[in-house]
Amino acid sequence: MTNLPKWGIAATFENKRVGKVKRHFDELSEDCRLTHSEDVFRVSVFNVTIDTVTTQLHHRFIATKQVVEQFSILNPTTLAETDSQELLEKATILQHEYENDLSPAFPLQMVCFKESMRDEIAKLSSVKQLAHMLIVENTSLSSGFADVATALLLFLTLPVTVASAERSFSKLKIIKNYLRNSMGQTRLRGLSLLAIEAFRAKSMDLNELIKQFADMKSRRIRLD
Repeated sequence: MTNLPKWGIAATFENKRVGKVKRHFDELSEDCRLTHSEDVFRVSVFNVTIDTVTTQLHHRFIATKQVVEQFSILNPTTLAETDSQELLEKATILQHEYENDLSPAFPLQMVCFKESMRDEIAKLSSVKQLAHMLIVENTSLSSGFADVATALLLFLTLPVTVASAERSFSKLKIIKNYLRNSMGQTRLRGLSLLAIEAFRAKSMDLNELIKQFADMKSRRIRLD
């Protein structure tokens, strides 16, 4: 008895008879088809899947590496070994990159945080431990280093936001298919927003939305 995988499907390929087409001597072989089912699976499915996974992993590691380099000063080892002047410069660059979340006082807060918690920082090895030390273990100090705490939370939550953006692009590929190739940008933006925020869209009152749309598009003129 053949040992079946856990899905209960035998790893066998059914070979189907492939019709042969008569070719002339001056024709190209661009439409040449594979005759063996295992070769078809390897070329059309397996190789394509491996290429896609490899490419996606490569892009994700590049994006993650860029984030790690931007927030390198939050690493306890780097923070302990960096002098004050270099720390100010790197913290200023990071503040300009996230100026909506970090105030101009962030570079000075980083220097003060390093000097006041030097011994505790030297004992840590990860950004997660540093965030736990500042936000959880020393809650009273976190108010004095508010921007430092914000930067730590940004670094720890950025992978989640990146994944959310990737899911949005995946949803966009489903909406923008070859049947909707002539769709305008306004309609595409609206459908994408409805698909991404499907949970909120389902909770809305459809009749109320139709009434609001009718009121906005009403062309009736009141005659006195």
